[in-house]
Amino acid sequence: MKKLKRKVLIILTAFVVTVSSPIFLSSVHAEEAITKSTVGEMKAAALNQKLIVSVKGKTVSLTMKDLSKMPLDLYGDNGIFRDAVVTDMGLLGTFFQKIEKKAGDSMRLKAETKVSIVTAIQQTVVKGTTDDLVFSLTEDHFEKTKEEKKEEKHEEKQPAEERPNVLSVLPPEIAPAYQIQGSCTTSFKGSTANRKKNIAIAAANLNGLVLEPGASFSVSEQFKPRTSANGYRTAGTYEAGKIVQAMGGGICQASSTTYNAAMNSGLTILERHQHSMPVHYLPLGLDAAISSGSKDLKIRNDYAFPVVFEAYTKGNNLTVNVYTDQLQMNGYSFRFHSVKKGSLSAKSYLEISKDGRVTEDRFVASSKYMPLSE
Repeated sequence: MKKLKRKVLIILTAFVVTVSSPIFLSSVHAEEAITKSTVGEMKAAALNQKLIVSVKGKTVSLTMKDLSKMPLDLYGDNGIFRDAVVTDMGLLGTFFQKIEKKAGDSMRLKAETKVSIVTAIQQTVVKGTTDDLVFSLTEDHFEKTKEEKKEEKHEEKQPAEERPNVLSVLPPEIAPAYQIQGSCTTSFKGSTANRKKNIAIAAANLNGLVLEPGASFSVSEQFKPRTSANGYRTAGTYEAGKIVQAMGGGICQASSTTYNAAMNSGLTILERHQHSMPVHYLPLGLDAAISSGSKDLKIRNDYAFPVVFEAYTKGNNLTVNVYTDQLQMNGYSFRFHSVKKGSLSAKSYLEISKDGRVTEDRFVASSKYMPLSE
């Protein structure tokens, strides 16, 4: 019978080693190392043993074979090794970068998190264990980049601004009847300063839009061309199954938030495209990708009265509201939601209620995604 390989889950709740330099030692040795070796030599019988790191539901992994050339200093007595020290971290550099990419563009692993991962490698070398090493990381194991900290500090110094009354665009005789019909708020916490800026610009371009009865609009056009002249910056975006840097990266969060607010207000969607890969700010099936010349989100107002869009950022959140004439809504309300049909697929539905009672849960779309690339 084939022996099942176990995994050892290592939960990093506290750190016993704190360093400020990139030197990773399991202990401090005054004596000379007994011998020099490599991970490959010490783990020759378990080269398929994995090191797996999970962050935000995504995983990054490698095997001891991948680290086979990593040099070690071995310590002990009478030929029995009691300790191993990694003397060159070069082979783990790319691995750590992949972990940080999963956590977010502006996040970096804390030094003590790296220490704990390296210590686990050193211990499995000495003890000869063969179980996979599994780390489950949270936000506490990361720190923000200097650029992100500087941006946040700058934002904290800015005085709070009152949002102008978006309904001032309506004739004064009908404005009092308008209230928020549909809304959506998404978080961009952990995004780079450039990505945050792009989202804020897109929101400002949408804010105050009045959509007349029977009229439709292109969200991509409303956000304006993604150029530096329009204030946009370079940030991460999806392209051909990978995350690349492009002008206006991040505005798909603005289009997706707009999509949900429009659905929650009962507006008609003429065109919508899913992303190639899942997004972190909304459940599967509720996103809407835009790309100049190829993908757009188009919305039509089938009500007998105008609707007003409000969009703004506050802190680390983006909010889009849609205002309608409550006197003419006749007690109708809407809730856009999705149901996962697998790890990379979902079906979306629009729940329709009349006077607080659900009358229909209408199928909207099926969405299938590719896995996030390493």
